[in-house]
Amino acid sequence: MPYPEKRYHRQETAKEYTKVYTLESTDEMAVKQEDGMLGYISVSDLTSYINLRTAEKLGWARYDDTQYTTSSAFTLTTGAGEQTLPNNAGNKIETHLHSSVSFYDSGSQKIQVENSGDVYLCTVVFDAKTPNANACHLRLQLDSTGTTPYERVGKDLFFGKGNDVWHQFHEVFQWYADEDFVTNGNRWKVQAFGANVIFANTIFFIQRTQNHST
Repeated sequence: MPYPEKRYHRQETAKEYTKVYTLESTDEMAVKQEDGMLGYISVSDLTSYINLRTAEKLGWARYDDTQYTTSSAFTLTTGAGEQTLPNNAGNKIETHLHSSVSFYDSGSQKIQVENSGDVYLCTVVFDAKTPNANACHLRLQLDSTGTTPYERVGKDLFFGKGNDVWHQFHEVFQWYADEDFVTNGNRWKVQAFGANVIFANTIFFIQRTQNHST
């Protein structure tokens, strides 16, 4: 196969381009514009554009329960088994959501995801106490209504301060979403073992750290 027609007055080898330059914010780069014309963009402007597009693919939200407080708490009995951790999202922040779906639906009490393959961090915050700290432990975990065993995203919690003392829990979990999560969602479930547990001031803070939409 013949070589294409030469378009330059001389040929240069890659060795002539091995020098590494340090980019400065005021440097400019040549880019092909939408109309086909050659233009220039500064490194600082390009960096700002990339950061903006990246931020639009991520996002975070916060959901605060306003129903159960330390003066009017939720009691989980040992006989109740596994129950959904209540959060009515009476106060919420979704200004920086950047998602077509909320990360939490207070009606169904489900954690929601937008795309299969997305990665999320969720911080679950609440106050809790028990009348029998020596005998009691609490299980907190996701629980899918589908087939994926998301209950592996969970933790056993204990009450080291003693009986009837409020403990401030701040637990961070990470997961990636599959089609089951997209279709069915998940709920945060709690179960008390050994003694009842009293809950107040629940908060879900959810951050998307990777967007798999593209």
